[in-house]
Amino acid sequence: MPSLALRGITKRFGAIWAVRQVDCAAADGELLVLLGPSGSGKSTLLMLIAGLHAPTSGRVFLGDRDVTRLPPHARNVAMMFQDAALYPHMTVRANLAFGLEARGASRRDAAQRAADTAAALDLAAVLDRRPGELSGGERRRAALGRALAAAPGLLLLDEPLSHIDPALQLRIREEILAARRALGVTTVYVTHDHAEAMALGDRIAVIHDGRVLQIATPASLYAAPCHALVARAVGSPPMNLFAAAATLVSGCLELRAARQKFALSAPPCAGTGTAEVLVGLRPEALRPAPAPGRIRGRILRVQRLGRETLATVDAGLPEPLRVLAAADAALAAGAPLALDFKDADAHLFDAADGRRIARPAS
Repeated sequence: MPSLALRGITKRFGAIWAVRQVDCAAADGELLVLLGPSGSGKSTLLMLIAGLHAPTSGRVFLGDRDVTRLPPHARNVAMMFQDAALYPHMTVRANLAFGLEARGASRRDAAQRAADTAAALDLAAVLDRRPGELSGGERRRAALGRALAAAPGLLLLDEPLSHIDPALQLRIREEILAARRALGVTTVYVTHDHAEAMALGDRIAVIHDGRVLQIATPASLYAAPCHALVARAVGSPPMNLFAAAATLVSGCLELRAARQKFALSAPPCAGTGTAEVLVGLRPEALRPAPAPGRIRGRILRVQRLGRETLATVDAGLPEPLRVLAAADAALAAGAPLALDFKDADAHLFDAADGRRIARPAS
C-alpha cells in the first residue's frame, strides 16, 4: 500500500483552478519530487497533503486512512517551509524536542529523539546554540531536524534550498539524502530546480498549470519525456525545441525547419502527407562535425565552463541552438559550425498538443 495517495485532487480559488484532477502516489520510504515553475500548483498540492487547504474535490490517503477532512495535527505529517523558521528564543535542542513534547512525549524521550536526529544531521555540536548563532546551513538543517524529530509518517519539504548559495545547496542536498537513508521517512519535495529534482528524487512528478504531466524516475524523464513541456523542464541547458514539417519519404521521416533539412527513422505511426512536429535535441546530443553535417549554422557566442563549452548557434531557426561540447573544442564566435547527432537522440512531439511521438528503438 502506498504511503501517500492522491485521487482526483482538484483545488479552486474563486475562478482560478490551482490544481486539476491530480492522481499520484508515493511508496513507503520514497522521495517524490514535485517539479514545476512558479504558479504551477506544486506548493498548493503540498498544502492539500498537509491539510492546510481543503480540496475542492478528490481524496487524500495516508496509508489506509482517508485524511481528506482531517486537520493538519491529526495527519502525522511534518512540513518544512522555504524560510526554515525556528523559534528564535529556543536552542536547537529545544526546537527539535518541541513538537514531540507538544504531542505528549516525555521530556526524556523527546531529548533522546532530538539527540538522535541531531546526530543524523550533523547538528550535535550546535544543540545548545540559538538560531541567531547558527550559519545558514545549520539553520536549514535544524529546521529539517525539527520536522524529522517528531517521526512523521510523511515529510513535506517546500523549496527547502531556495535563496541559498550553490555550494551550500549541494551540501544540504547531500545531508537530506543521508538523513533520509538513516530515518527512512517518506518524503514529498517541492522545487522549481531541475538539478535538485534529478539529484534527490526517486521519482519526479512534473507539474504544469495545476496538472501532473508525467511521473517517472529521473532517468526516464530525461530519456523519454512524454510532453514537450517535460522535455524543457528536465536538463540544463534545456532541450532545444523547434517546429518542423515532417514528411515520410522512402521509409524515412524527412524534416524541414526553416533552411534546415534532415532525415530520421520513421515512427511506426507515420502516415502519408506532411505533419507539423516539434523536434527536440538536447545540447549535449549535438556535436560538432565535418561539413556539411545534419544541421548547419554560425556560432554567436562561446562560453568556456571549465569541464565543457557552451556554444550558442544561429541555425536560421526561431531560437538559437545551444550546443554542449568538450572543454577544448575549437569553437569561436562568428565561425561556421556543422552539427551532427544520433537518430536515437532526436525527440519528436506533436506540434498541436506537445505530446511525444514514439519512434523506433535504435
